[in-house]
Amino acid sequence: MFPLTSKLLYHSPIKGLRNFMRAAEEFNKYCLGSYKRYLASYDPQTRHDLIARMVNERTALTKQGQSIPRHVTERGIVDELSNLVFAGTDTTGNTLTYLFYDLARHPEWQTRLHKEVVDAVGEQASPDYSLIQGLPALEAVVQEIFRFRPASPDGLIRVVPKGGAVVDSVFVPAGTLVSSQALSTQRDPTIFPDPDSFNPQRWLDAEGTENIDLMREQMLLFGKGARSCLGRRLATMEIKCALAAIARRYKVEIGSAETDDDMQMIDHFVLIPKGQRCVLRLTRL
Repeated sequence: MFPLTSKLLYHSPIKGLRNFMRAAEEFNKYCLGSYKRYLASYDPQTRHDLIARMVNERTALTKQGQSIPRHVTERGIVDELSNLVFAGTDTTGNTLTYLFYDLARHPEWQTRLHKEVVDAVGEQASPDYSLIQGLPALEAVVQEIFRFRPASPDGLIRVVPKGGAVVDSVFVPAGTLVSSQALSTQRDPTIFPDPDSFNPQRWLDAEGTENIDLMREQMLLFGKGARSCLGRRLATMEIKCALAAIARRYKVEIGSAETDDDMQMIDHFVLIPKGQRCVLRLTRL
């Protein structure tokens, strides 16, 4: 939005600001290297992932003598990779940070998870996801951290299209900016009783009832509709695998008198702890 200002800040005498401004460039270099390693290792024509689809689209257009749209140029593909990697790092990492913080404050759920995971996987250090995917307490804890500490708590703005729209019986004129943010939506007390408490039991009590569908419909952290998060299943898998691995081996406790203050939620589009750290103590079980 402010290209001249950006260029000036890029050469700022303040090292932290200079590093911040150059972070995107370094990140793109990393993704460019990953993209080139992918091309050196795989034949896109034999694969069905996102990169292969874009590379194959570019190849087909080139053979037909058509112009190449930006989204399938090398720069466009690298930009897409950058978006996906960026979207899947802070969100998953910060969710795990808050997950183990809240479990440290609720040791009874650690005990419950430990027994459930050990019964399911035994001594396997890295169990197959199929063994833990459907564990009820594990699922309940993950869904509750998604609800209680949404990784993207803010709203993404949308513009009402021509002709206007009716939202919950209210007419909204064309051109109006609208958004719905996860933090308040997922703490609606009419759907989530005692919404400001970390309580995985709500997901177990609601199973098999109409309320579970209503609760899941109210969850906005991954977005809704055609532009909902592509990585929601991967993120859920990563978090479940990490949680199962830790819960099987360790007891997690608050590790500092400042931890509660450090972990106050700050919205930087992604949710981050105010102190930018989470000091915990892990004890081998």
